[in-house]
Amino acid sequence: MIDFKTLAGELQHACNRELCRFLGRWTQKHTTINDTLVLQLSRPGCAAQACEAGDLSQRDFYIPWPRRTEVQPWFKCPPDLLEFYRYFDGLRDAPPGQSGFFCDASVPMRCSEAYPVSEVPELSDLADAPFVYWAANGDTIVFSQGEGFLWFTLETGIPSLAAKTFGSLLEIWVQHYSVGDGLWFDSHGGRR
Repeated sequence: MIDFKTLAGELQHACNRELCRFLGRWTQKHTTINDTLVLQLSRPGCAAQACEAGDLSQRDFYIPWPRRTEVQPWFKCPPDLLEFYRYFDGLRDAPPGQSGFFCDASVPMRCSEAYPVSEVPELSDLADAPFVYWAANGDTIVFSQGEGFLWFTLETGIPSLAAKTFGSLLEIWVQHYSVGDGLWFDSHGGRR
């Protein structure tokens, strides 16, 4: 289990401390889903019937277990994102095997690998940009050294700003899921 209160006191970046405060309100249990061991975080008081019935306002979160603390991203990233990877790498807002997750820092996932420039020329400037987040609906967030964190949707084919900094992006993610309305975090629901 994770002692989020203690962890928050050890973190240097406000965005990650706020994530600790948010996740610290949830109950924790180890479970295996799709052959993956995770720490499952569930909203306190979530009625099993509501969860089983697909009540998305009762959404759970998942952290790969055991936690990886010696994470070395394959790309140069800002200090707050590096700290996030150290403590929350692979955080998911959907069970393993489904979309809805922060991408694993150690696995190179370049934009051009999912969206070849020959098929999506709008992304030619972002061909080597790493994916940071993959939404349940297929929207993605890529990190551009010059522009910040950009949503990319196949619907429009045009990258748009999600947040200038990782701290801002994580704050938006936490605010989104703090509402508890059951909407997924994506380029539509993530912009309230």
